[in-house]
Amino acid sequence: MKSPRLLDLRRCGLHAVPAFVGELESLERLDLSYHHLEIDAPLDFLIEGCPRLREVRLGSGLVPAPWTPETLAHLEAFEAKLLAKNPNAKVIY
Repeated sequence: MKSPRLLDLRRCGLHAVPAFVGELESLERLDLSYHHLEIDAPLDFLIEGCPRLREVRLGSGLVPAPWTPETLAHLEAFEAKLLAKNPNAKVIY
């Protein structure tokens, strides 16, 4: 799979966003929901490597995510940068 438009990684036991995702230039939708992601660094690599990215799902569904203020700051910065690049984009968390 060289150029997927949708990558569904729900419920895969992830603790971080895999680095390879930032190399998928045709990616439009990324679903990382139902994980307790440890986002301890900015997600800029997704914006730079995925110019078509329009939707990112990071929610944990029915399980509350244990996000810290620092994690939320990274998510808010990511969302602002993604919206600046694509005003129709959305981050769901």
